[in-house]
Amino acid sequence: MKLIILDFFKKLRILQEYKKINSKLFSSNKESKNIVLVEFNAFHSDHVFFSYFSNVLSKKFDAKIVGFYNYKLIVSKLKENLIEKIKWKLSNIINYKNFGVYRSFGTKEIFKPNIDKNIEAKSFLLHKKIIKNLKTKNDIYKIKINEHLLGDLIYDSYLKFNYFPTINIKDQNFKIFLYEFICLYLYWEKFFKEKSVKAILGVHAHYSYAIPMRIAFKKKIPVYLHNEGRVFYLTDEHKYQFSEYKFFRKIYSKFSLDQKKNCLKIGEKLILNRISGKTGGLAGTTFISKSSFRKSRKIVLKKSKNIKILICTQDFFDAINVYGTSHFPDFVEWLKFLGELSEITDYDWYIKDHPNYAGKYEKYQPFTTNVTKQILKKYKRIKYLKPETKHNDIVYSGINYVITVFGSVAFEYPYFNIPVITSTKNEPTRFYNFNLKTKNKEHMKKLILSLKKKKFKFDKNEIKQFYYFYFSHFGNSNFYDRYNEFNLKTKNWDKYWSNDYYNFWMKNLSEKSHKVMVKKTETFIESREYCMSKFYK
Repeated sequence: MKLIILDFFKKLRILQEYKKINSKLFSSNKESKNIVLVEFNAFHSDHVFFSYFSNVLSKKFDAKIVGFYNYKLIVSKLKENLIEKIKWKLSNIINYKNFGVYRSFGTKEIFKPNIDKNIEAKSFLLHKKIIKNLKTKNDIYKIKINEHLLGDLIYDSYLKFNYFPTINIKDQNFKIFLYEFICLYLYWEKFFKEKSVKAILGVHAHYSYAIPMRIAFKKKIPVYLHNEGRVFYLTDEHKYQFSEYKFFRKIYSKFSLDQKKNCLKIGEKLILNRISGKTGGLAGTTFISKSSFRKSRKIVLKKSKNIKILICTQDFFDAINVYGTSHFPDFVEWLKFLGELSEITDYDWYIKDHPNYAGKYEKYQPFTTNVTKQILKKYKRIKYLKPETKHNDIVYSGINYVITVFGSVAFEYPYFNIPVITSTKNEPTRFYNFNLKTKNKEHMKKLILSLKKKKFKFDKNEIKQFYYFYFSHFGNSNFYDRYNEFNLKTKNWDKYWSNDYYNFWMKNLSEKSHKVMVKKTETFIESREYCMSKFYK
């Protein structure tokens, strides 16, 4: 009990100190018709980003900073009960926890979307029209409202909000959700018509989070996102997050000879870290708390002369269109497609889910495992491997091919000269030649049915180049140069959303480091580049 009380007061002290420092560093407290919208959330590491970008943008556009709750139809329902409304209003008035944090860097007001009767009436008519045109789940992706393509957001949001792996368009639950999504869209459309929004700051460009962003794109309003240390500038041309892979080859072609050598050296180090079992910042991805690799030689596949194929799944409900659409409406249809192929081939088929990561991912992975096992009841020729099975053992056991949608195996297995078949044109390795890429579902089927047992060799320099850009050049520590250092010290990804991150940032704050981050912010905004690189000073 004593430790709990001490921990409470420690967190309170850190919070008060962080707000005090913010108040000194950021002076924006403008009253203006112009608005810089800042997503209101409980993500501590994002708050540092918000404080810098909101204040620089406030100065640039002579705008006031306004916080907005953006978690409707993802975390919370569209409409709230009386208790929830009272709790929000009181917290707003007394600057409780995160309300106080946002106010400390100059946020004037913080609001939630409010759906009025007029919006409900318009949504009812629009909903009726859209439902009439839905014949299959694929038609969801065609949904447009006033020239804004929203189908991918609807699909992803529904899966995430309900923890469903797929959609039945006849289901009343989906119809209600679609109606509420339309209400939320019309709310934001009205908001942008009535308010002078000059910029938006957020975290995610998928799910219902992206509704105000899609509207902003058409109005040429800049959108800036921070996600796990990476900073993005999105437009109608580049509306998806994590699409920096489109620029890797072009940037590399402009490198000097020494830069290219250094690029490949860093890339090789990152690869070796990853396949040797390192996690977190050392593997290039802070949220990886449990590696799928280790140094071992264990036979985990049956001895056979047949072609051996490994299917690597991804979370069935976690932003399935994060890079854009794929050959399949969802991962359930993808897995069923592969299941049908397993029935008409003489290959040895295997499947593996992600290992259980720590933190918030701990509750997600069992969901995927349950869905996978349920689907496999129909496809007996696919053998289930435990999620903890290490990739080194699978490689050693003689796997011939791997199939994924856009998983990390696409850039892991080629280093072992094992080809990976990808199931979308929108994925990070798209512009490299170390995967077997597919154009569509029909092309993918033809490719899989014609597989041969042969040796593949891939250009290791291409793989090294990819790793360098993916995990270093556009890495986590380009905005805040100690971002990965925090991960290596705490060994806990969830700590990024705790007062410990505030404490870490404050301890390493100096007049010089503050000026550097202000300068990086200003430079990136003026550059209009897609993603902040390691060369920003």
